Amino acid sequence: MNTWTTYQFKSLISSINEAFQSKDINEASIIQLLSMYESNETDWEMFAKFDDQNYTRNLVDEGNGKYNLMILAWKPGQGSCIHDHAKAKCFVKVLSGTLQEIRYDIPKKGRTFSKIGQYTRERDDVGFIDDSIGVHEMKNDGSEPAVSLHLYTPPFNTCNTFDAETGVATPCEMSYWSIFGKVLPEEESKVSKEAPNEFIKLSCS
Repeated sequence: MNTWTTYQFKSLISSINEAFQSKDINEASIIQLLSMYESNETDWEMFAKFDDQNYTRNLVDEGNGKYNLMILAWKPGQGSCIHDHAKAKCFVKVLSGTLQEIRYDIPKKGRTFSKIGQYTRERDDVGFIDDSIGVHEMKNDGSEPAVSLHLYTPPFNTCNTFDAETGVATPCEMSYWSIFGKVLPEEESKVSKEAPNEFIKLSCS
């Protein structure tokens, strides 16, 4: 596959936006767009905001209500809980570092999880998941920070997280650590005290 070695991040954002204007948009076309971008830290570093306690979700583009594009920043040892995607399609591209993705079948009531796959996602790798495939967790098991680009369509702000032992689902609301490169005030980007290293909870306002 050809790559755009001089293709800048802002051009990727524009190309994704243009693609979503077409009736022919599909999973393959989004994966191709993400794959053609060769990661360059200077393109996206303004969006990669790290936190010492938890990984962060940083909004890059709202996609005219059709999708959300965001950058997640992971320090070593940080990871998500097991979660679904609220019937949305999720595309992930690693921009730097390495992430582990573990996938599970959605458990039936009273049963524990069954692992269906584990993947090492490295720089410029692109992945896809939706609820028909299963649920997953992602984590940075490495010694270096990692940054990943996520596209969710349609956008959502509530999903289910799952107890790893019991499989019990809990609705979880999410917010952002930063929006368009600007870190939000603490009261708007609180990390859940009940669920460290999981999703950032949405404020009540």
